[in-house]
This record gives sequence, structure tokens and C-alpha cells, in this order.
Amino acid sequence: MKIIFIIPLFLLSLSCTKVFPEPYDPFEDPRNISRNIGCSVGSGIALDPTRDLSYVIWLDMEERADWEFKLFYRERRNGIWSKIDTLFHKTDSVWYDASEIVCDSKGILHLVYTEEEKILYRMRINDEWTEPETLSNPNEIALIPQLCIDKNDNLYLIFEESPKGATFRKREGGVWSEKSYPPQRGDFDMFVEDNGNIHLAMDTDDQITYVFSRDGVNWKDEIILLNDTIYYNLCSTVGVCFGKVYVVWVRSYGGFIRGLYMRVKDTLTGKWSDIERLGIAGGTGRAPYLPKFVKGDDGYLYLGWIERVGANDEVLISRMVNDRVWDKVVNISNTPMHSKFYSFIVKDGIIHIAWWEGIDDSRWKDEWDIFYDEIQY
Repeated sequence: MKIIFIIPLFLLSLSCTKVFPEPYDPFEDPRNISRNIGCSVGSGIALDPTRDLSYVIWLDMEERADWEFKLFYRERRNGIWSKIDTLFHKTDSVWYDASEIVCDSKGILHLVYTEEEKILYRMRINDEWTEPETLSNPNEIALIPQLCIDKNDNLYLIFEESPKGATFRKREGGVWSEKSYPPQRGDFDMFVEDNGNIHLAMDTDDQITYVFSRDGVNWKDEIILLNDTIYYNLCSTVGVCFGKVYVVWVRSYGGFIRGLYMRVKDTLTGKWSDIERLGIAGGTGRAPYLPKFVKGDDGYLYLGWIERVGANDEVLISRMVNDRVWDKVVNISNTPMHSKFYSFIVKDGIIHIAWWEGIDDSRWKDEWDIFYDEIQY
């Protein structure tokens, strides 16, 4: 019944697309905030709760030379964009998710990023950046930081560090904790509740694992999808709402993406639901991938993902209005190009998102730009 109910909303929402002049020129799109010749990817976004101020960061290979990226920063104050600021000039990291930002209740911006295979941390206070602080072992390789914040302005950081794998640190009262090591290895996604409960979804070797901690020291893991010889499962994300834990992942078979799949844990009984396919996302042919849960300030979970619409990859977002009941699907990007994203923020019913757009033809080969928009859900 859920799938039958949802599909008409899905088709209706995708039909309401913006109209762009022909031929489409990405440099003329008012949402394009990078507008340079090069590879701009891996955008992160934060909002200042104390004033009308948005922050966007991204990696930029402006000169396309030896995969050496710069970390660019730009802010939108009272609707006006600042000039682009370069936070550092060189990094050997080519990970799209090599940097993350959050803003606390006092308007202080917190940044983590990868440089020379180390995890660095900086704050922006009164419009000035602090000096970088190294949070990983300088003698080991560290990559892929993820940063979350709770209602008390505590920071939660997880990253990949050799040889341990997933490595966690918490910043409370201005002090970073010692490292702890969640069980399991592989790609991960982190979700932190307002009360500080930490939830991780991990996927490695075709296995999906859910990991939980109340304090960032003691961890409990549950394998919710075992390896098999039929499907390949990857790109998991986790979210919490309605007293339940939701884990969504991508499933492929025979080299083709079959769709987005989900299991749900009831936090009262501790039981997991059966595996179900999400009807809001397409199946084979539409190739949905890279799902990401975000909790809005309205208390609802929003799920974003990338999906083939027509000939292009688009960024789509839907809201869960009740347990496993989904609202309309909104096409965020709506361009004749290929769209990628990492995360977004929902505040006062408005989706704030920065993503990157690329097209591979004779005019715009290897050209990727950062786009920003605010969309009423």
C-alpha cells in the first residue's frame, strides 16, 4: 500500500521542473556560485542561527593540475555573496567528502578537513579563522572526516585512520576527547541525536552494520544485512525519528542498481523490520544512489539521494512525515547536467543545499561548478 500511495506523488513532483533557456549555459545560472574553469566538488554547508548567514566550502582543482585541490570558502550574508576565500592551496586528498562544517548556537563556525592525509580543525570566530589543530595521528593516514553537532554545541567527529579504521573523537567544553574505535571497518555515515546518542551505519564487503553509542566510548554493533552472493549493498545512511532507527542503503545486482532499501529498528523492542524497497526512489534504469538522512528543525527526517531523471543525474529529497510514510519528492537540481551532493540543511521549511554540477561534452568537458539554492519544501 505504501508504494502504491507514494508513486503518484513521486511522478507529480518530478514533472514540476524549472525551464531553462536553450542552449543552457551553467555559467549564467544564478545558482552557480563558483563559476570557474575547473573541477569544483565536495561542497559542505552551514547556517548561522544568530544572523542571516550561510557558509559554503568546497574542494577546487582550478587549474586541473596533478589533482591538487584548494579548499574554497564563501559566505552569503543578508542575501549577498562574499568573495571566494582560499583556506589552503594544496592537498593530496581527492575525496569529495574531505571537509565538513557546522555552526553552533553562538554563531561560531567549526571546520574539519583533510590536508596531506591528516585531519585538521579550525574555528571561525568574529569573522576570523583560528590556526589549524591536528586531530589525527600525524604519522598515520587519515581521511574522510564527518562532523556532527548536538543541541549543547558538542562536536562529534569520525574519520578513517590507518591502521585502526573508523576513529571517533568528541569535543565537549572546548576539549577534544581521546580517540575511540567503533567496531567494524568500511565506509560510514554518522547521525547524532540532540541528547548525544551516536548512530553509525557502516558498509564493507557487501555487509551493512549498525553501530550505537551513548558516550562515544562504549560501542555496540549489529549486523543487519549479511554478505550474500546475489546482491551488492553499499552507501548506507542512518537517521532517527518517531522512536525508530532507519538505515537506508543502495542495492545492486549484475552491475545495475536495483534501488534504495531500508530496515527499521524499534528502539522500544529492539527488533528490526524486514528489508523493504523504498517506493519513493526509482529502480533499475533510474539508478538511485548516495542516500543521506538529515533531520530538519521541524523534527522530521529528510532523505536526499541522486537519481537518473531522463538523461541526467538529479538531486532528489523527500520528507518522512510518519513512520515509513513519505511526502512528495522534490527535484532540487533540475538542470540538463549531472548533479552530485553531500548534504543539506532544513530550516523553517526551507531546504538549504550546496551541490556540484558537471557535464561531459565538447563544451564543458570535466567542468564542475558549485550551485547553491534555498527551496521551500
